[in-house]
Parts: sequence; C-alpha cells; structure tokens
Amino acid sequence: MSQKVIPMNRRAIALACLVAWSPARACLAADWVSLGEGGGGQFQIAVDLDSVRRSGTRVTVLEKFTYRTPARYTQGRLIYAIKSNQSYDCEKKKTLLLNGFAYSDVDAKIPISNIRYTDNPSNYSPIKQKSIEERVLNMVCAEHAELK
Repeated sequence: MSQKVIPMNRRAIALACLVAWSPARACLAADWVSLGEGGGGQFQIAVDLDSVRRSGTRVTVLEKFTYRTPARYTQGRLIYAIKSNQSYDCEKKKTLLLNGFAYSDVDAKIPISNIRYTDNPSNYSPIKQKSIEERVLNMVCAEHAELK
C-alpha cells in the first residue's frame, strides 16, 4: 500500500484551515447559496448558511468568492477563490473581515495564504448601498433575526 507524502507546509495549511474556521466543520461541509456576481462581474459570491452564527446584533458567516479570471497575489501566485469569515453588524449596517484564505484552485481546496483580523467594533466598515456586502447583510440578518 503506497502512501502519499504531503509536504509539511501543506499539512500546516490544512491544519490552519481546521483551526481558523469557526466552526471547524465549515471546512468540511457547507450549504452554499449563491448570491450572484460582484465586482462588476469579476467574481461569483456564495455564503454557507450552515456557518451563520448570531451574537446580539452581529452575525458571522463564511463567504466564498470565485474569480472569473484569476486575481494576482502579491507573491506572484494566482488566486482563483477566497473563503472568508465575515462579521456583519445588522443594526449599524457595517462589516468586518475576521479571517480568510486565498486559494490557487477554483474549488477552494489548495490554500495559498491566510488572513486574520480581530473582532473589534472600531474596525468595522460601513456597507455601501447596492453592494454585494449589502446583499449578504440583508440575507443573513433577515434569515437569522429570530435568533436574537
């Protein structure tokens, strides 16, 4: 029986995926719902309804951006998809990127890099009207309003 040896850096990235996402099952199974295009048609966005969590007026959700044409990463590697945990303040209509991974494949299975921020109310950004963020906010805040 042959065993595939995975380089340590890929093992570390896979472990980081399991540790970084809350809940960890978001890496393993998801209920993706497409919200259409964003960025003038440059990417598709979907949210994982199984990942939605509410705390007071804030909702967190796992989002996935899939690029039509790969975006360039600063280290010269191509990015085909990004998954990120996003926090939305339903009352103040603001958003904050909590953490995320950039992927070198369309299926978002081969991570390139990760991003992590702190959930600090002063870091939240206002959501522009008619933006993709507003679509997500309206969906997750309305869907989970009964969970206050």
